[in-house]
Amino acid sequence: MVTDTAGTPIVGAEVEIDGFDVNGHAVGYDEVYTDAFGQYTFDYPPPGEYTVQVNKYGWVNASKNRVVVVSGELTDVDMVMRQTAQGAAISGSIIDYLANTCQKDSVGVLFPEYVDSDLDECDVDLVALPHDFAYRGQGPVIELGEARIADGYTDYFQPQPLESVGDYQMVLPPGVADIVLLTWQDTDRGGYAIFHDYRQWDLSEGEIRTGENFQLPSSANTGVLEGAINYPVGAAFNPHKTVIFAFNETTPSGFSFGDALAELDLIPAYRIGKLPAGSYTLKVFSDGFVDKTYEGVVVNSNVTTVQDITLDPGATLNGQVVDVTTGQPIAGARVEITENNKAGVSEVSGAYSVRGLAPDDYNLLVTKPGYADFTGMVTVNLPTTSYDVSLNPLAGSIAGQVVDEVYAPVNDAQVVVYNPALNIHKSGNTVGGSFAIDDLPAGDYVLGIKQPAMQ
Repeated sequence: MVTDTAGTPIVGAEVEIDGFDVNGHAVGYDEVYTDAFGQYTFDYPPPGEYTVQVNKYGWVNASKNRVVVVSGELTDVDMVMRQTAQGAAISGSIIDYLANTCQKDSVGVLFPEYVDSDLDECDVDLVALPHDFAYRGQGPVIELGEARIADGYTDYFQPQPLESVGDYQMVLPPGVADIVLLTWQDTDRGGYAIFHDYRQWDLSEGEIRTGENFQLPSSANTGVLEGAINYPVGAAFNPHKTVIFAFNETTPSGFSFGDALAELDLIPAYRIGKLPAGSYTLKVFSDGFVDKTYEGVVVNSNVTTVQDITLDPGATLNGQVVDVTTGQPIAGARVEITENNKAGVSEVSGAYSVRGLAPDDYNLLVTKPGYADFTGMVTVNLPTTSYDVSLNPLAGSIAGQVVDEVYAPVNDAQVVVYNPALNIHKSGNTVGGSFAIDDLPAGDYVLGIKQPAMQ
């Protein structure tokens, strides 16, 4: 369900999910829209790990990552959106936007953004990311928001001479955000992004920032960096879960993603074009392989630099996740190495596997809704280390929805649960028709519902 901060269902919100199934295959669905009750459904997504993103005009985008879908189970992901007035409004200009955008004809006249052509493969974007988001090719990039950059056309694709090309507006949720100006280019090897300007803001609800200008390069000495990805015969390489970051060693941007990145498509090779000349450190993250670093990679102007990458499968951590009280296997538990965010999800048998680890001591975090988080230290050795995990179930909860005779959600109804044997009495109120009463010991409960305005 998608609701506002008061619990009122939001109708017509666009919901998207994408991620990877348990075999590492990229999964994406066409967007769906919330119904009259604010509810949405994606039918039969394959088991795996997903990101859920919600947007609607007049509202601040909402997102949730690391959502685990388990075979045979219903995954309930409720989302809360803020109205635009509850976010932070940012505006300004992209300096030298016209000189850098690809969305124009041979004489420099801009096309409106809706034009469907090969130019869609080249974009200028201003995006906001969570400050604490560590992206290592393990899943979709989480966006807090993306600026609407003026292209000189109205919403109906008519020329708008009063619109200043390159001006932008965006609304972001309160909190710390990383805002980066980038150009993206698709290639036959995947695609790459060059990061040109970066800010970090701690935003407040209702804050208004104007005149926040970002700079694209007016001219630059650039070169090309490319290479092949080598890995042992028989190793399972997934190009869709591989990313290469380039950090400028001389004038670093300070952005956590560095100064450029490359993503792969189908072949084990990468390419970064229009990379400013300089010396770079490359950081390579590939699912199932040890993270690699290459320092002192020199890119010269108007020259193609070749830097091949060799991946090492490293060690594997595996084991089983079970319920400490019943000994039964737990499916859908997320097992993560906190030092590098490498993770695996337990199967129906409770078995999990985390590949691509350098031999070392690691902190382990295991999470599963309904269970207390598990943390521990594990020593990983070549080739395989086994480590079983037992999770403690949390106290139970009673959750549901209250509707009226036409199945409309009933807000602010009082819900009471009572266990005579344990002398436990708890209550709560519905929000958007939904309720949840937590921390209940196992047992039989009497459930009562009261709404003074209704029978």
